[in-house]
Amino acid sequence: MQTQRTVIILLAIIVLMAIEIVYLVLQNRQLRAVVAETTATFNTLQQSQHVPGLTGQDLQGNPLRVHYSADAPRTILVMFSPGCSACKDNTTFWQELFERSASSRFRYLGMCVGTEDDARAYATEHGLTFPILAVTDERLIGAYNGHVLPQTAIVSPEGTIVKSWPGTLDETAKSEVVAGVKNLQ
Repeated sequence: MQTQRTVIILLAIIVLMAIEIVYLVLQNRQLRAVVAETTATFNTLQQSQHVPGLTGQDLQGNPLRVHYSADAPRTILVMFSPGCSACKDNTTFWQELFERSASSRFRYLGMCVGTEDDARAYATEHGLTFPILAVTDERLIGAYNGHVLPQTAIVSPEGTIVKSWPGTLDETAKSEVVAGVKNLQ
């Protein structure tokens, strides 16, 4: 009698475990689909990707027009957000790069994903003096793959990404950015 009860309990446990395994397999498939969809939506800037020109005002109210054509300068593009802690790790490097590479052969553009007031406060707090455009238009953010921040990129005169560095820049990435700028001068 005791043996039969033990067998029944063990069989019930096995059936429950089998049901749980089937449930977890189905849930895993759903989560993989969500991750795949999110990954496709939230990419970083990719080499050879084309980005659109843009028009707006910088944080001082000056007109800012970025057009891409054969006669346009190359662009050093930095993308950040005031709420991004990883972005703060890049700000000193970005400012130093701006000061070192300011020339007629390059233009420097900061795109801040956030309101103009937040962008202005962030730039002031971190001593950023390069032209910054506050961006809230989801279409523009999507066109520049600006959902993943921070990003640093070199853009050709025609608006094609030459090279991009997503995330916090380590010393190797910083050296690559500097070398990329020097190679294009």
